[in-house]
Amino acid sequence: MIGEINVLLVDGDPGIEPRESEVFYLHNALTPVPPEQREKYYIKTKTITPADLPTTKLGDYEAVVLANVSEVPETVLVSLERFLRSGGGLMVFPGGKINARFYNDKMFTERAFLPAAFGEPHGNAEQQEKYFTLQSKNYDHPIVSIWRDPAAGNLASAHFYRAFKLEPAKIPAARAEAGPPAVVLNYEDGQPAVMERTWGFGRVVQFSGTADSAWNDLCIRPTYVPLIQRTLGALVTRQEENLNLRVGAKLNAVMDAELVGKDLLVKPPGGKSDAVVLRRVTATNGVPLLQFDVTDNAGVYEVRQGDDATPLLRFATQADPAESKLEDLPASDWKTFDGVAQVFRWVPGISLRGALQRERTGNEFWMAIVLLVLVAAVVETTLGNQWSRSR
Repeated sequence: MIGEINVLLVDGDPGIEPRESEVFYLHNALTPVPPEQREKYYIKTKTITPADLPTTKLGDYEAVVLANVSEVPETVLVSLERFLRSGGGLMVFPGGKINARFYNDKMFTERAFLPAAFGEPHGNAEQQEKYFTLQSKNYDHPIVSIWRDPAAGNLASAHFYRAFKLEPAKIPAARAEAGPPAVVLNYEDGQPAVMERTWGFGRVVQFSGTADSAWNDLCIRPTYVPLIQRTLGALVTRQEENLNLRVGAKLNAVMDAELVGKDLLVKPPGGKSDAVVLRRVTATNGVPLLQFDVTDNAGVYEVRQGDDATPLLRFATQADPAESKLEDLPASDWKTFDGVAQVFRWVPGISLRGALQRERTGNEFWMAIVLLVLVAAVVETTLGNQWSRSR
């Protein structure tokens, strides 16, 4: 479990005053507590400019946010690829300064980080009497599912004056690490407003509008804080999805780089010391991975290094819920079972014990066999005694 979440905010338009910063509202949404309490708050943010990105170690953060960043150099793209492959999360907000061609060529087509290409922007941020809104129902994606309850607020109350059109990929991505694009949230006209995709062990969430108030007023609406918090939650929980497996599935866990080449001890659920299995951490595509496929038992597994009492990692396996479905069998399955075993069809209201007894009538001969054996034993004993006396 992650105790502290570190978020890197890359401010593409810092402005002069703090409120003019592209990430001003993001920073406050991620740490919605008084300044004196932020030191103890579980989310920590750090703001940098795009010029600082090449010298910033992305691995120190659970999530990176690009807010109206024009473009990034190739070295940063390589770092982002490694970051996502290892389980990091990325949020992308456009704005008036972005180079849409760069994002489409480098981050959508070439590396498939983004779930959609940036199309032409529509709307006019200078004419705020004309606006469009987000969808008002059918919140199916987990990030926005809380708004199925009207008491959670109304996402459709926000006014959007300008936004990029998001154009999802129509063919599978060229990169095997890229998952399928998914819509998180639509505008009222059905066009995507927010999209996401998994990439490696990480996840990318792409917005069509700005993070600040330049193109919309979402950032001053009550729904902004929970939307940003839940988006961050989706990025972080992606890192833990691979630690909850089905029985028999293979574990692929990202470990610390210094563990590459070292053997770790994996203890199965309820396992004794002699049940511990050794597995070596290997560098796979530059990612330090612990792979483990002996997961036949349901429960919690622990990973330790040597005699260290504190586990480096815990993961869990559970049976497939489909194996426990209490549904009526189709007629074809009944026919199959009838051919290989005695099948009893039980319905509510019938005594199971009595029905089983009736099913067994004529089929259980053990009592008769026991009586025959006893009779045979008595006859044999009697004949034996008579034979002995006659001699």
